[in-house]
Amino acid sequence: MSTVEGAAAVLEAEEPPYPKSCKVAIDRLKGTISAFLKPSGAGLKMLATLRAGSSPSLKDAKDAFTAARAIAGLDRVPTLFPVALKILSESLTFARGSDAGGGIRSQIYRSACWLDELMYNRGAAEKNKAD
Repeated sequence: MSTVEGAAAVLEAEEPPYPKSCKVAIDRLKGTISAFLKPSGAGLKMLATLRAGSSPSLKDAKDAFTAARAIAGLDRVPTLFPVALKILSESLTFARGSDAGGGIRSQIYRSACWLDELMYNRGAAEKNKAD
C-alpha cells in the first residue's frame, strides 16, 4: 500500500465532524479533484504581481483572501514557491483576527493544497487544471 493509499484509508476510517470537508481532502489526496482555482478579478491582478516577481503587501483580511485565491491560480511554482508560502503564512495572521477567518483559512488551505499538487504531482495538476 502506498503512502497516499494509507493516508486515505486512515481518513476514510474516521468519523469526521465535517464529512464533506473530509471527502474533499481525501479526493485531493487521491488526485481525483484539484485545488486549482481559475483566477479572476482582484486575484488575477495579484497573480500578475506575483508572476512579475513582486510580493504583494497585505493590509487586511480581504487582501489575505485575494492573495490566497491568486496562489490557487498559479501555473508554475519553482521560483514562486518561497514567496507563495510566505504570503500564505501572512494571510493566516489576518484570518485569525477576522470575523470571516474560517472562509479565509479555507482558501489558504486550498491554495496550500494547490502548491502541493504543483510541487509533487505535476501530471495530475496539469490534467485537472485543463478541465
